[in-house]
Amino acid sequence: MTKKLGKIKGSAALTWQNIADILSNPATSILTPDTLVKRAFFHNVLLLACQGGEHYRLQIDQFNFHDDDGIDF
Repeated sequence: MTKKLGKIKGSAALTWQNIADILSNPATSILTPDTLVKRAFFHNVLLLACQGGEHYRLQIDQFNFHDDDGIDF
């Protein structure tokens, strides 16, 4: 017999418009160090699918930067 503990709430995916709105917001601009960090954090969310505290454990040596401006993680 399995115990039902309730439904798990899923999360709604971001739309392309949501992403465009976030990236065009002054809070994620590249004009100040603080907003640049927020923009990089958002890119990590999208591209690396970081969850929970994984963002805070990222290390620069986990990235491989290419001469053509590409990056591998």
